[in-house]
Amino acid sequence: MLKTYIKTAFRSQVRKITYSIVNILGLSVEIAAVILIFMIVQFELSFDNFYKNKDRIYRLVSVPYKQGAGFNATAAVPLPVTEGLRVDYPQLEKVATIFGRDAQITVDGEKQLAEKKFNKTGSLYFA
Repeated sequence: MLKTYIKTAFRSQVRKITYSIVNILGLSVEIAAVILIFMIVQFELSFDNFYKNKDRIYRLVSVPYKQGAGFNATAAVPLPVTEGLRVDYPQLEKVATIFGRDAQITVDGEKQLAEKKFNKTGSLYFA
């Protein structure tokens, strides 16, 4: 019985080859889209899984507006934000500042009166 059903389906697909190709291509695109969406969701949910208290980690982002370019979200926030968070929200256990790529870092020297400023690219610094 199953053999007859398979023969009938195959013959029907061969007779309507254009219809069959459109259906097979549509099904292939749908399966590829589902797999891609699954992989993106899995990637997004995989961050910070190695931390013991991963549900207690938050990240601040700033979204500056640039004329002509619109909004551009970045992980860099102004330096006073860290101290402000420490003062205004004492319930926060730890607050860290991240200096991103091409950040200007100020180094206070013990014997120097002036500050040295230098640029370090491609690195992250935590304060």
